[in-house]
Amino acid sequence: MQKWEYLLVDANMYPFGNKLISLYVNGEEQQEWKQGFLHLFINELGDEGWELVALRHDSKYDQNSLIFKRPKVVKKLRKMPDYSAVETATKQTKEIPAVETAATQTKSTSVD
Repeated sequence: MQKWEYLLVDANMYPFGNKLISLYVNGEEQQEWKQGFLHLFINELGDEGWELVALRHDSKYDQNSLIFKRPKVVKKLRKMPDYSAVETATKQTKEIPAVETAATQTKSTSVD
């Protein structure tokens, strides 16, 4: 089943123009967009995969409320294998003494 994520944008505009007085995204003010243009902001959201699904305009205050949505990326986490049995077996294994090989047993011989 497709899941969605949503973005709520409130944009206060100057009368008779497209310049922003303020812009809020999910309740947080976007200072860098003050005096910016709403259409440019909306285009950036489109580039990020957001689709405008609803718009309400309050002409008295020149305020726009916009709702965007995009498909939600659901990350399925794989269940980690249970390594506790391996760890227990490793702790219970006794250390095996090193075996001497022929190479380690070489003796130095001196010629008289």
